[in-house]
Amino acid sequence: MHDPRTIILTVTNIVLGVAVVLLVLGVITGSLCDVVSQWKKRRFISSELDRDMRELLAAPPPKCDGDTGAMKLPQSPKSTRSNLP
Repeated sequence: MHDPRTIILTVTNIVLGVAVVLLVLGVITGSLCDVVSQWKKRRFISSELDRDMRELLAAPPPKCDGDTGAMKLPQSPKSTRSNLP
């Protein structure tokens, strides 16, 4: 029952079992970190989009021409080039 060969095999099995458990925990930890990182990124993008939409909707609407309903465009400065014949 106390054969030295079985003691070495038992110790080897215990060490291998502990190694497998540590590796599985490492994979689980890495996967959870990746999921949390992606969740944070999506949350940041979503909050940034919400902020931009609130700013967009809070801006006053563009002024329209009362007669035609068309938007008034800003007047461009007059050209300083001389007209060629």
